[in-house]
Amino acid sequence: MAMILCSRAGAQLLRWQGEDGMTGLLEIMFDKGVQLEELGSLRVGRGEVLIQQNAISKAIYFVLAGRFRIERDGQTVGHIEAGSVVGEIGFFTGGVRTASVVAFRDSLVLRLTRAQYESYCARLPGLREAIIAELASRLAERYLDHDSLTRDRTRPRTLALIAAGDGALPADFPSRLGRALKSLCAATTVTFDSFHAATGGAAPDSLEAVDWFSRNERESDLTLYLPDQDNAAWQRAIIRQSDQVLILGHAGAPPALSPIETFALAQIPVEQRRLLLIHRKRRERVAGSAEWLRGRPVAMHHHLALEDDQDICRLARFLTGTAVGLVLSGGGAYGLAHIGVQRGLAQAGIDFDIYGGTSIGSAMAAAFAMGIEGAELVARIDDIFLKGRALRRVTVPRYALLDHRRLDAKLHAHFSDLDIADMWKPFYAVATDLDTNRLAILRAGPLWQAIRASSALPGILPPFIRSGNSVLVDGGILDNLPYRTMHALKAGPNVVVSLARKEMPTFDYAYDKIPGRLGLLLRSLHPRTRRYWAAPSATETIMRSMTVGRTHETDDLAPGDWLLRPPLPTEMGLLNWKEALSLVAPAETYTAAHTEALSRSDADLYRRLRVAR
Repeated sequence: MAMILCSRAGAQLLRWQGEDGMTGLLEIMFDKGVQLEELGSLRVGRGEVLIQQNAISKAIYFVLAGRFRIERDGQTVGHIEAGSVVGEIGFFTGGVRTASVVAFRDSLVLRLTRAQYESYCARLPGLREAIIAELASRLAERYLDHDSLTRDRTRPRTLALIAAGDGALPADFPSRLGRALKSLCAATTVTFDSFHAATGGAAPDSLEAVDWFSRNERESDLTLYLPDQDNAAWQRAIIRQSDQVLILGHAGAPPALSPIETFALAQIPVEQRRLLLIHRKRRERVAGSAEWLRGRPVAMHHHLALEDDQDICRLARFLTGTAVGLVLSGGGAYGLAHIGVQRGLAQAGIDFDIYGGTSIGSAMAAAFAMGIEGAELVARIDDIFLKGRALRRVTVPRYALLDHRRLDAKLHAHFSDLDIADMWKPFYAVATDLDTNRLAILRAGPLWQAIRASSALPGILPPFIRSGNSVLVDGGILDNLPYRTMHALKAGPNVVVSLARKEMPTFDYAYDKIPGRLGLLLRSLHPRTRRYWAAPSATETIMRSMTVGRTHETDDLAPGDWLLRPPLPTEMGLLNWKEALSLVAPAETYTAAHTEALSRSDADLYRRLRVAR
């Protein structure tokens, strides 16, 4: 049975063109007299190891069906598709395996052992030389594909939809999701009945099924497998075939894990799972999402209202790599320019599926995600920083220059105890983790705390201490424009707003006039000399120091990233919230002009940015 299937699949593969050298090598072998039936066949189940790193190279493999991932030192560094040759470099050079190859789906391969190869070369003249020549022509090819590290999170090719607990899917949900996917790409929906009819009644875990899955998936951009809750074998099979699993549950108290969910969580890594929480109607805020996520850890979750297709279409954009993101940089009081930018984008019909930011950019992104914008947002900024004087309360500098309690109270008042997981649209903030020296991506927990951590200007405000004693400070230290985080979360176009100033303000400073402690105290008390400073203040120095070295912060922008740099005055201080109110209108005018220009210069990007409206 296995050899018959391999013969049929191999014949099909010989008609493929340009598939990583498999066609060339097999054609050489067959032309020289090797029979396909002589090669050993092997079925490799999802998660099984085909090649172990550092092992001796004893065989070469030809992938007829399925998909594999390449792991080096436990990290995924690439993928191998059907039609590829696996392990040929080590096999022909005699070296050890430099990486492990693990089945990413149920797969089928042909195996050529070293003993077989030597036997063929001994009895078939010219085979060895022909194979060496073919390998030399493709020596520069590598399986390493940096884009594949995020592709299965951001642009999956196969999806399995299952129900949470013992619940059932809403009757019309699969068809609504299928239509949304088909409006964006060449998507196919597969049920057990359609599989059964196409394969003539093959069992879902048979070799025929492995072959059929592989061939079927190559005919579409995206395949959505639908469950049959009375057929556990089918549900296990579609999970093993999927790049991502979608777990759908009804909002409320989460049910206990079902056996098929337990299987899915064991088979599919966290970064390739999504949780879909269904609501009858759309609401400004929900509750209880964190409890779902504790029992079902996923890469991303989505709130979906069934009253219309708006949220289902948003989900479809995430699944097809077309979701639109907004990334906002830090910049102190200059962050009010983000309000003007958002106004200009909204007037052009540009809305967003996901929001993220650093420091003041995180606060603005959170507000926009919650539907707070324009005059209402300006009023809230006024309440926090002008009327509330949240960053004006000097304290004994044991932990920081400023007292943080007023800012904490104001952030809590405006964002309450809302958990990021309960936000209707996805959001993230970034902070710098001083314990790990890495960027912390904040996507769960109280929203106000995430904003506070992302905005913890070192030395100016105390660090935010997260549960577990993580010490977090301003995300701008490591990434003031966190579009790379957005790239890791989803594919598709983004609007990226930078508040980096081209020129810093200059003043008539004089180092030799910086007073000592007594002189500084007297000057601060004397009304005529109070406003004269011989050097920048401690706060200004710290904030300006954080902007040093950001000349390359936009080097990794993707082709779909649209960078905006609204006009900023060079003479305004980074904590001058009163004057910052004047930044909104110029930023709106700038954005409107640049959006109009984009519609003419890059109509395709302009169109893709407007799909979420």
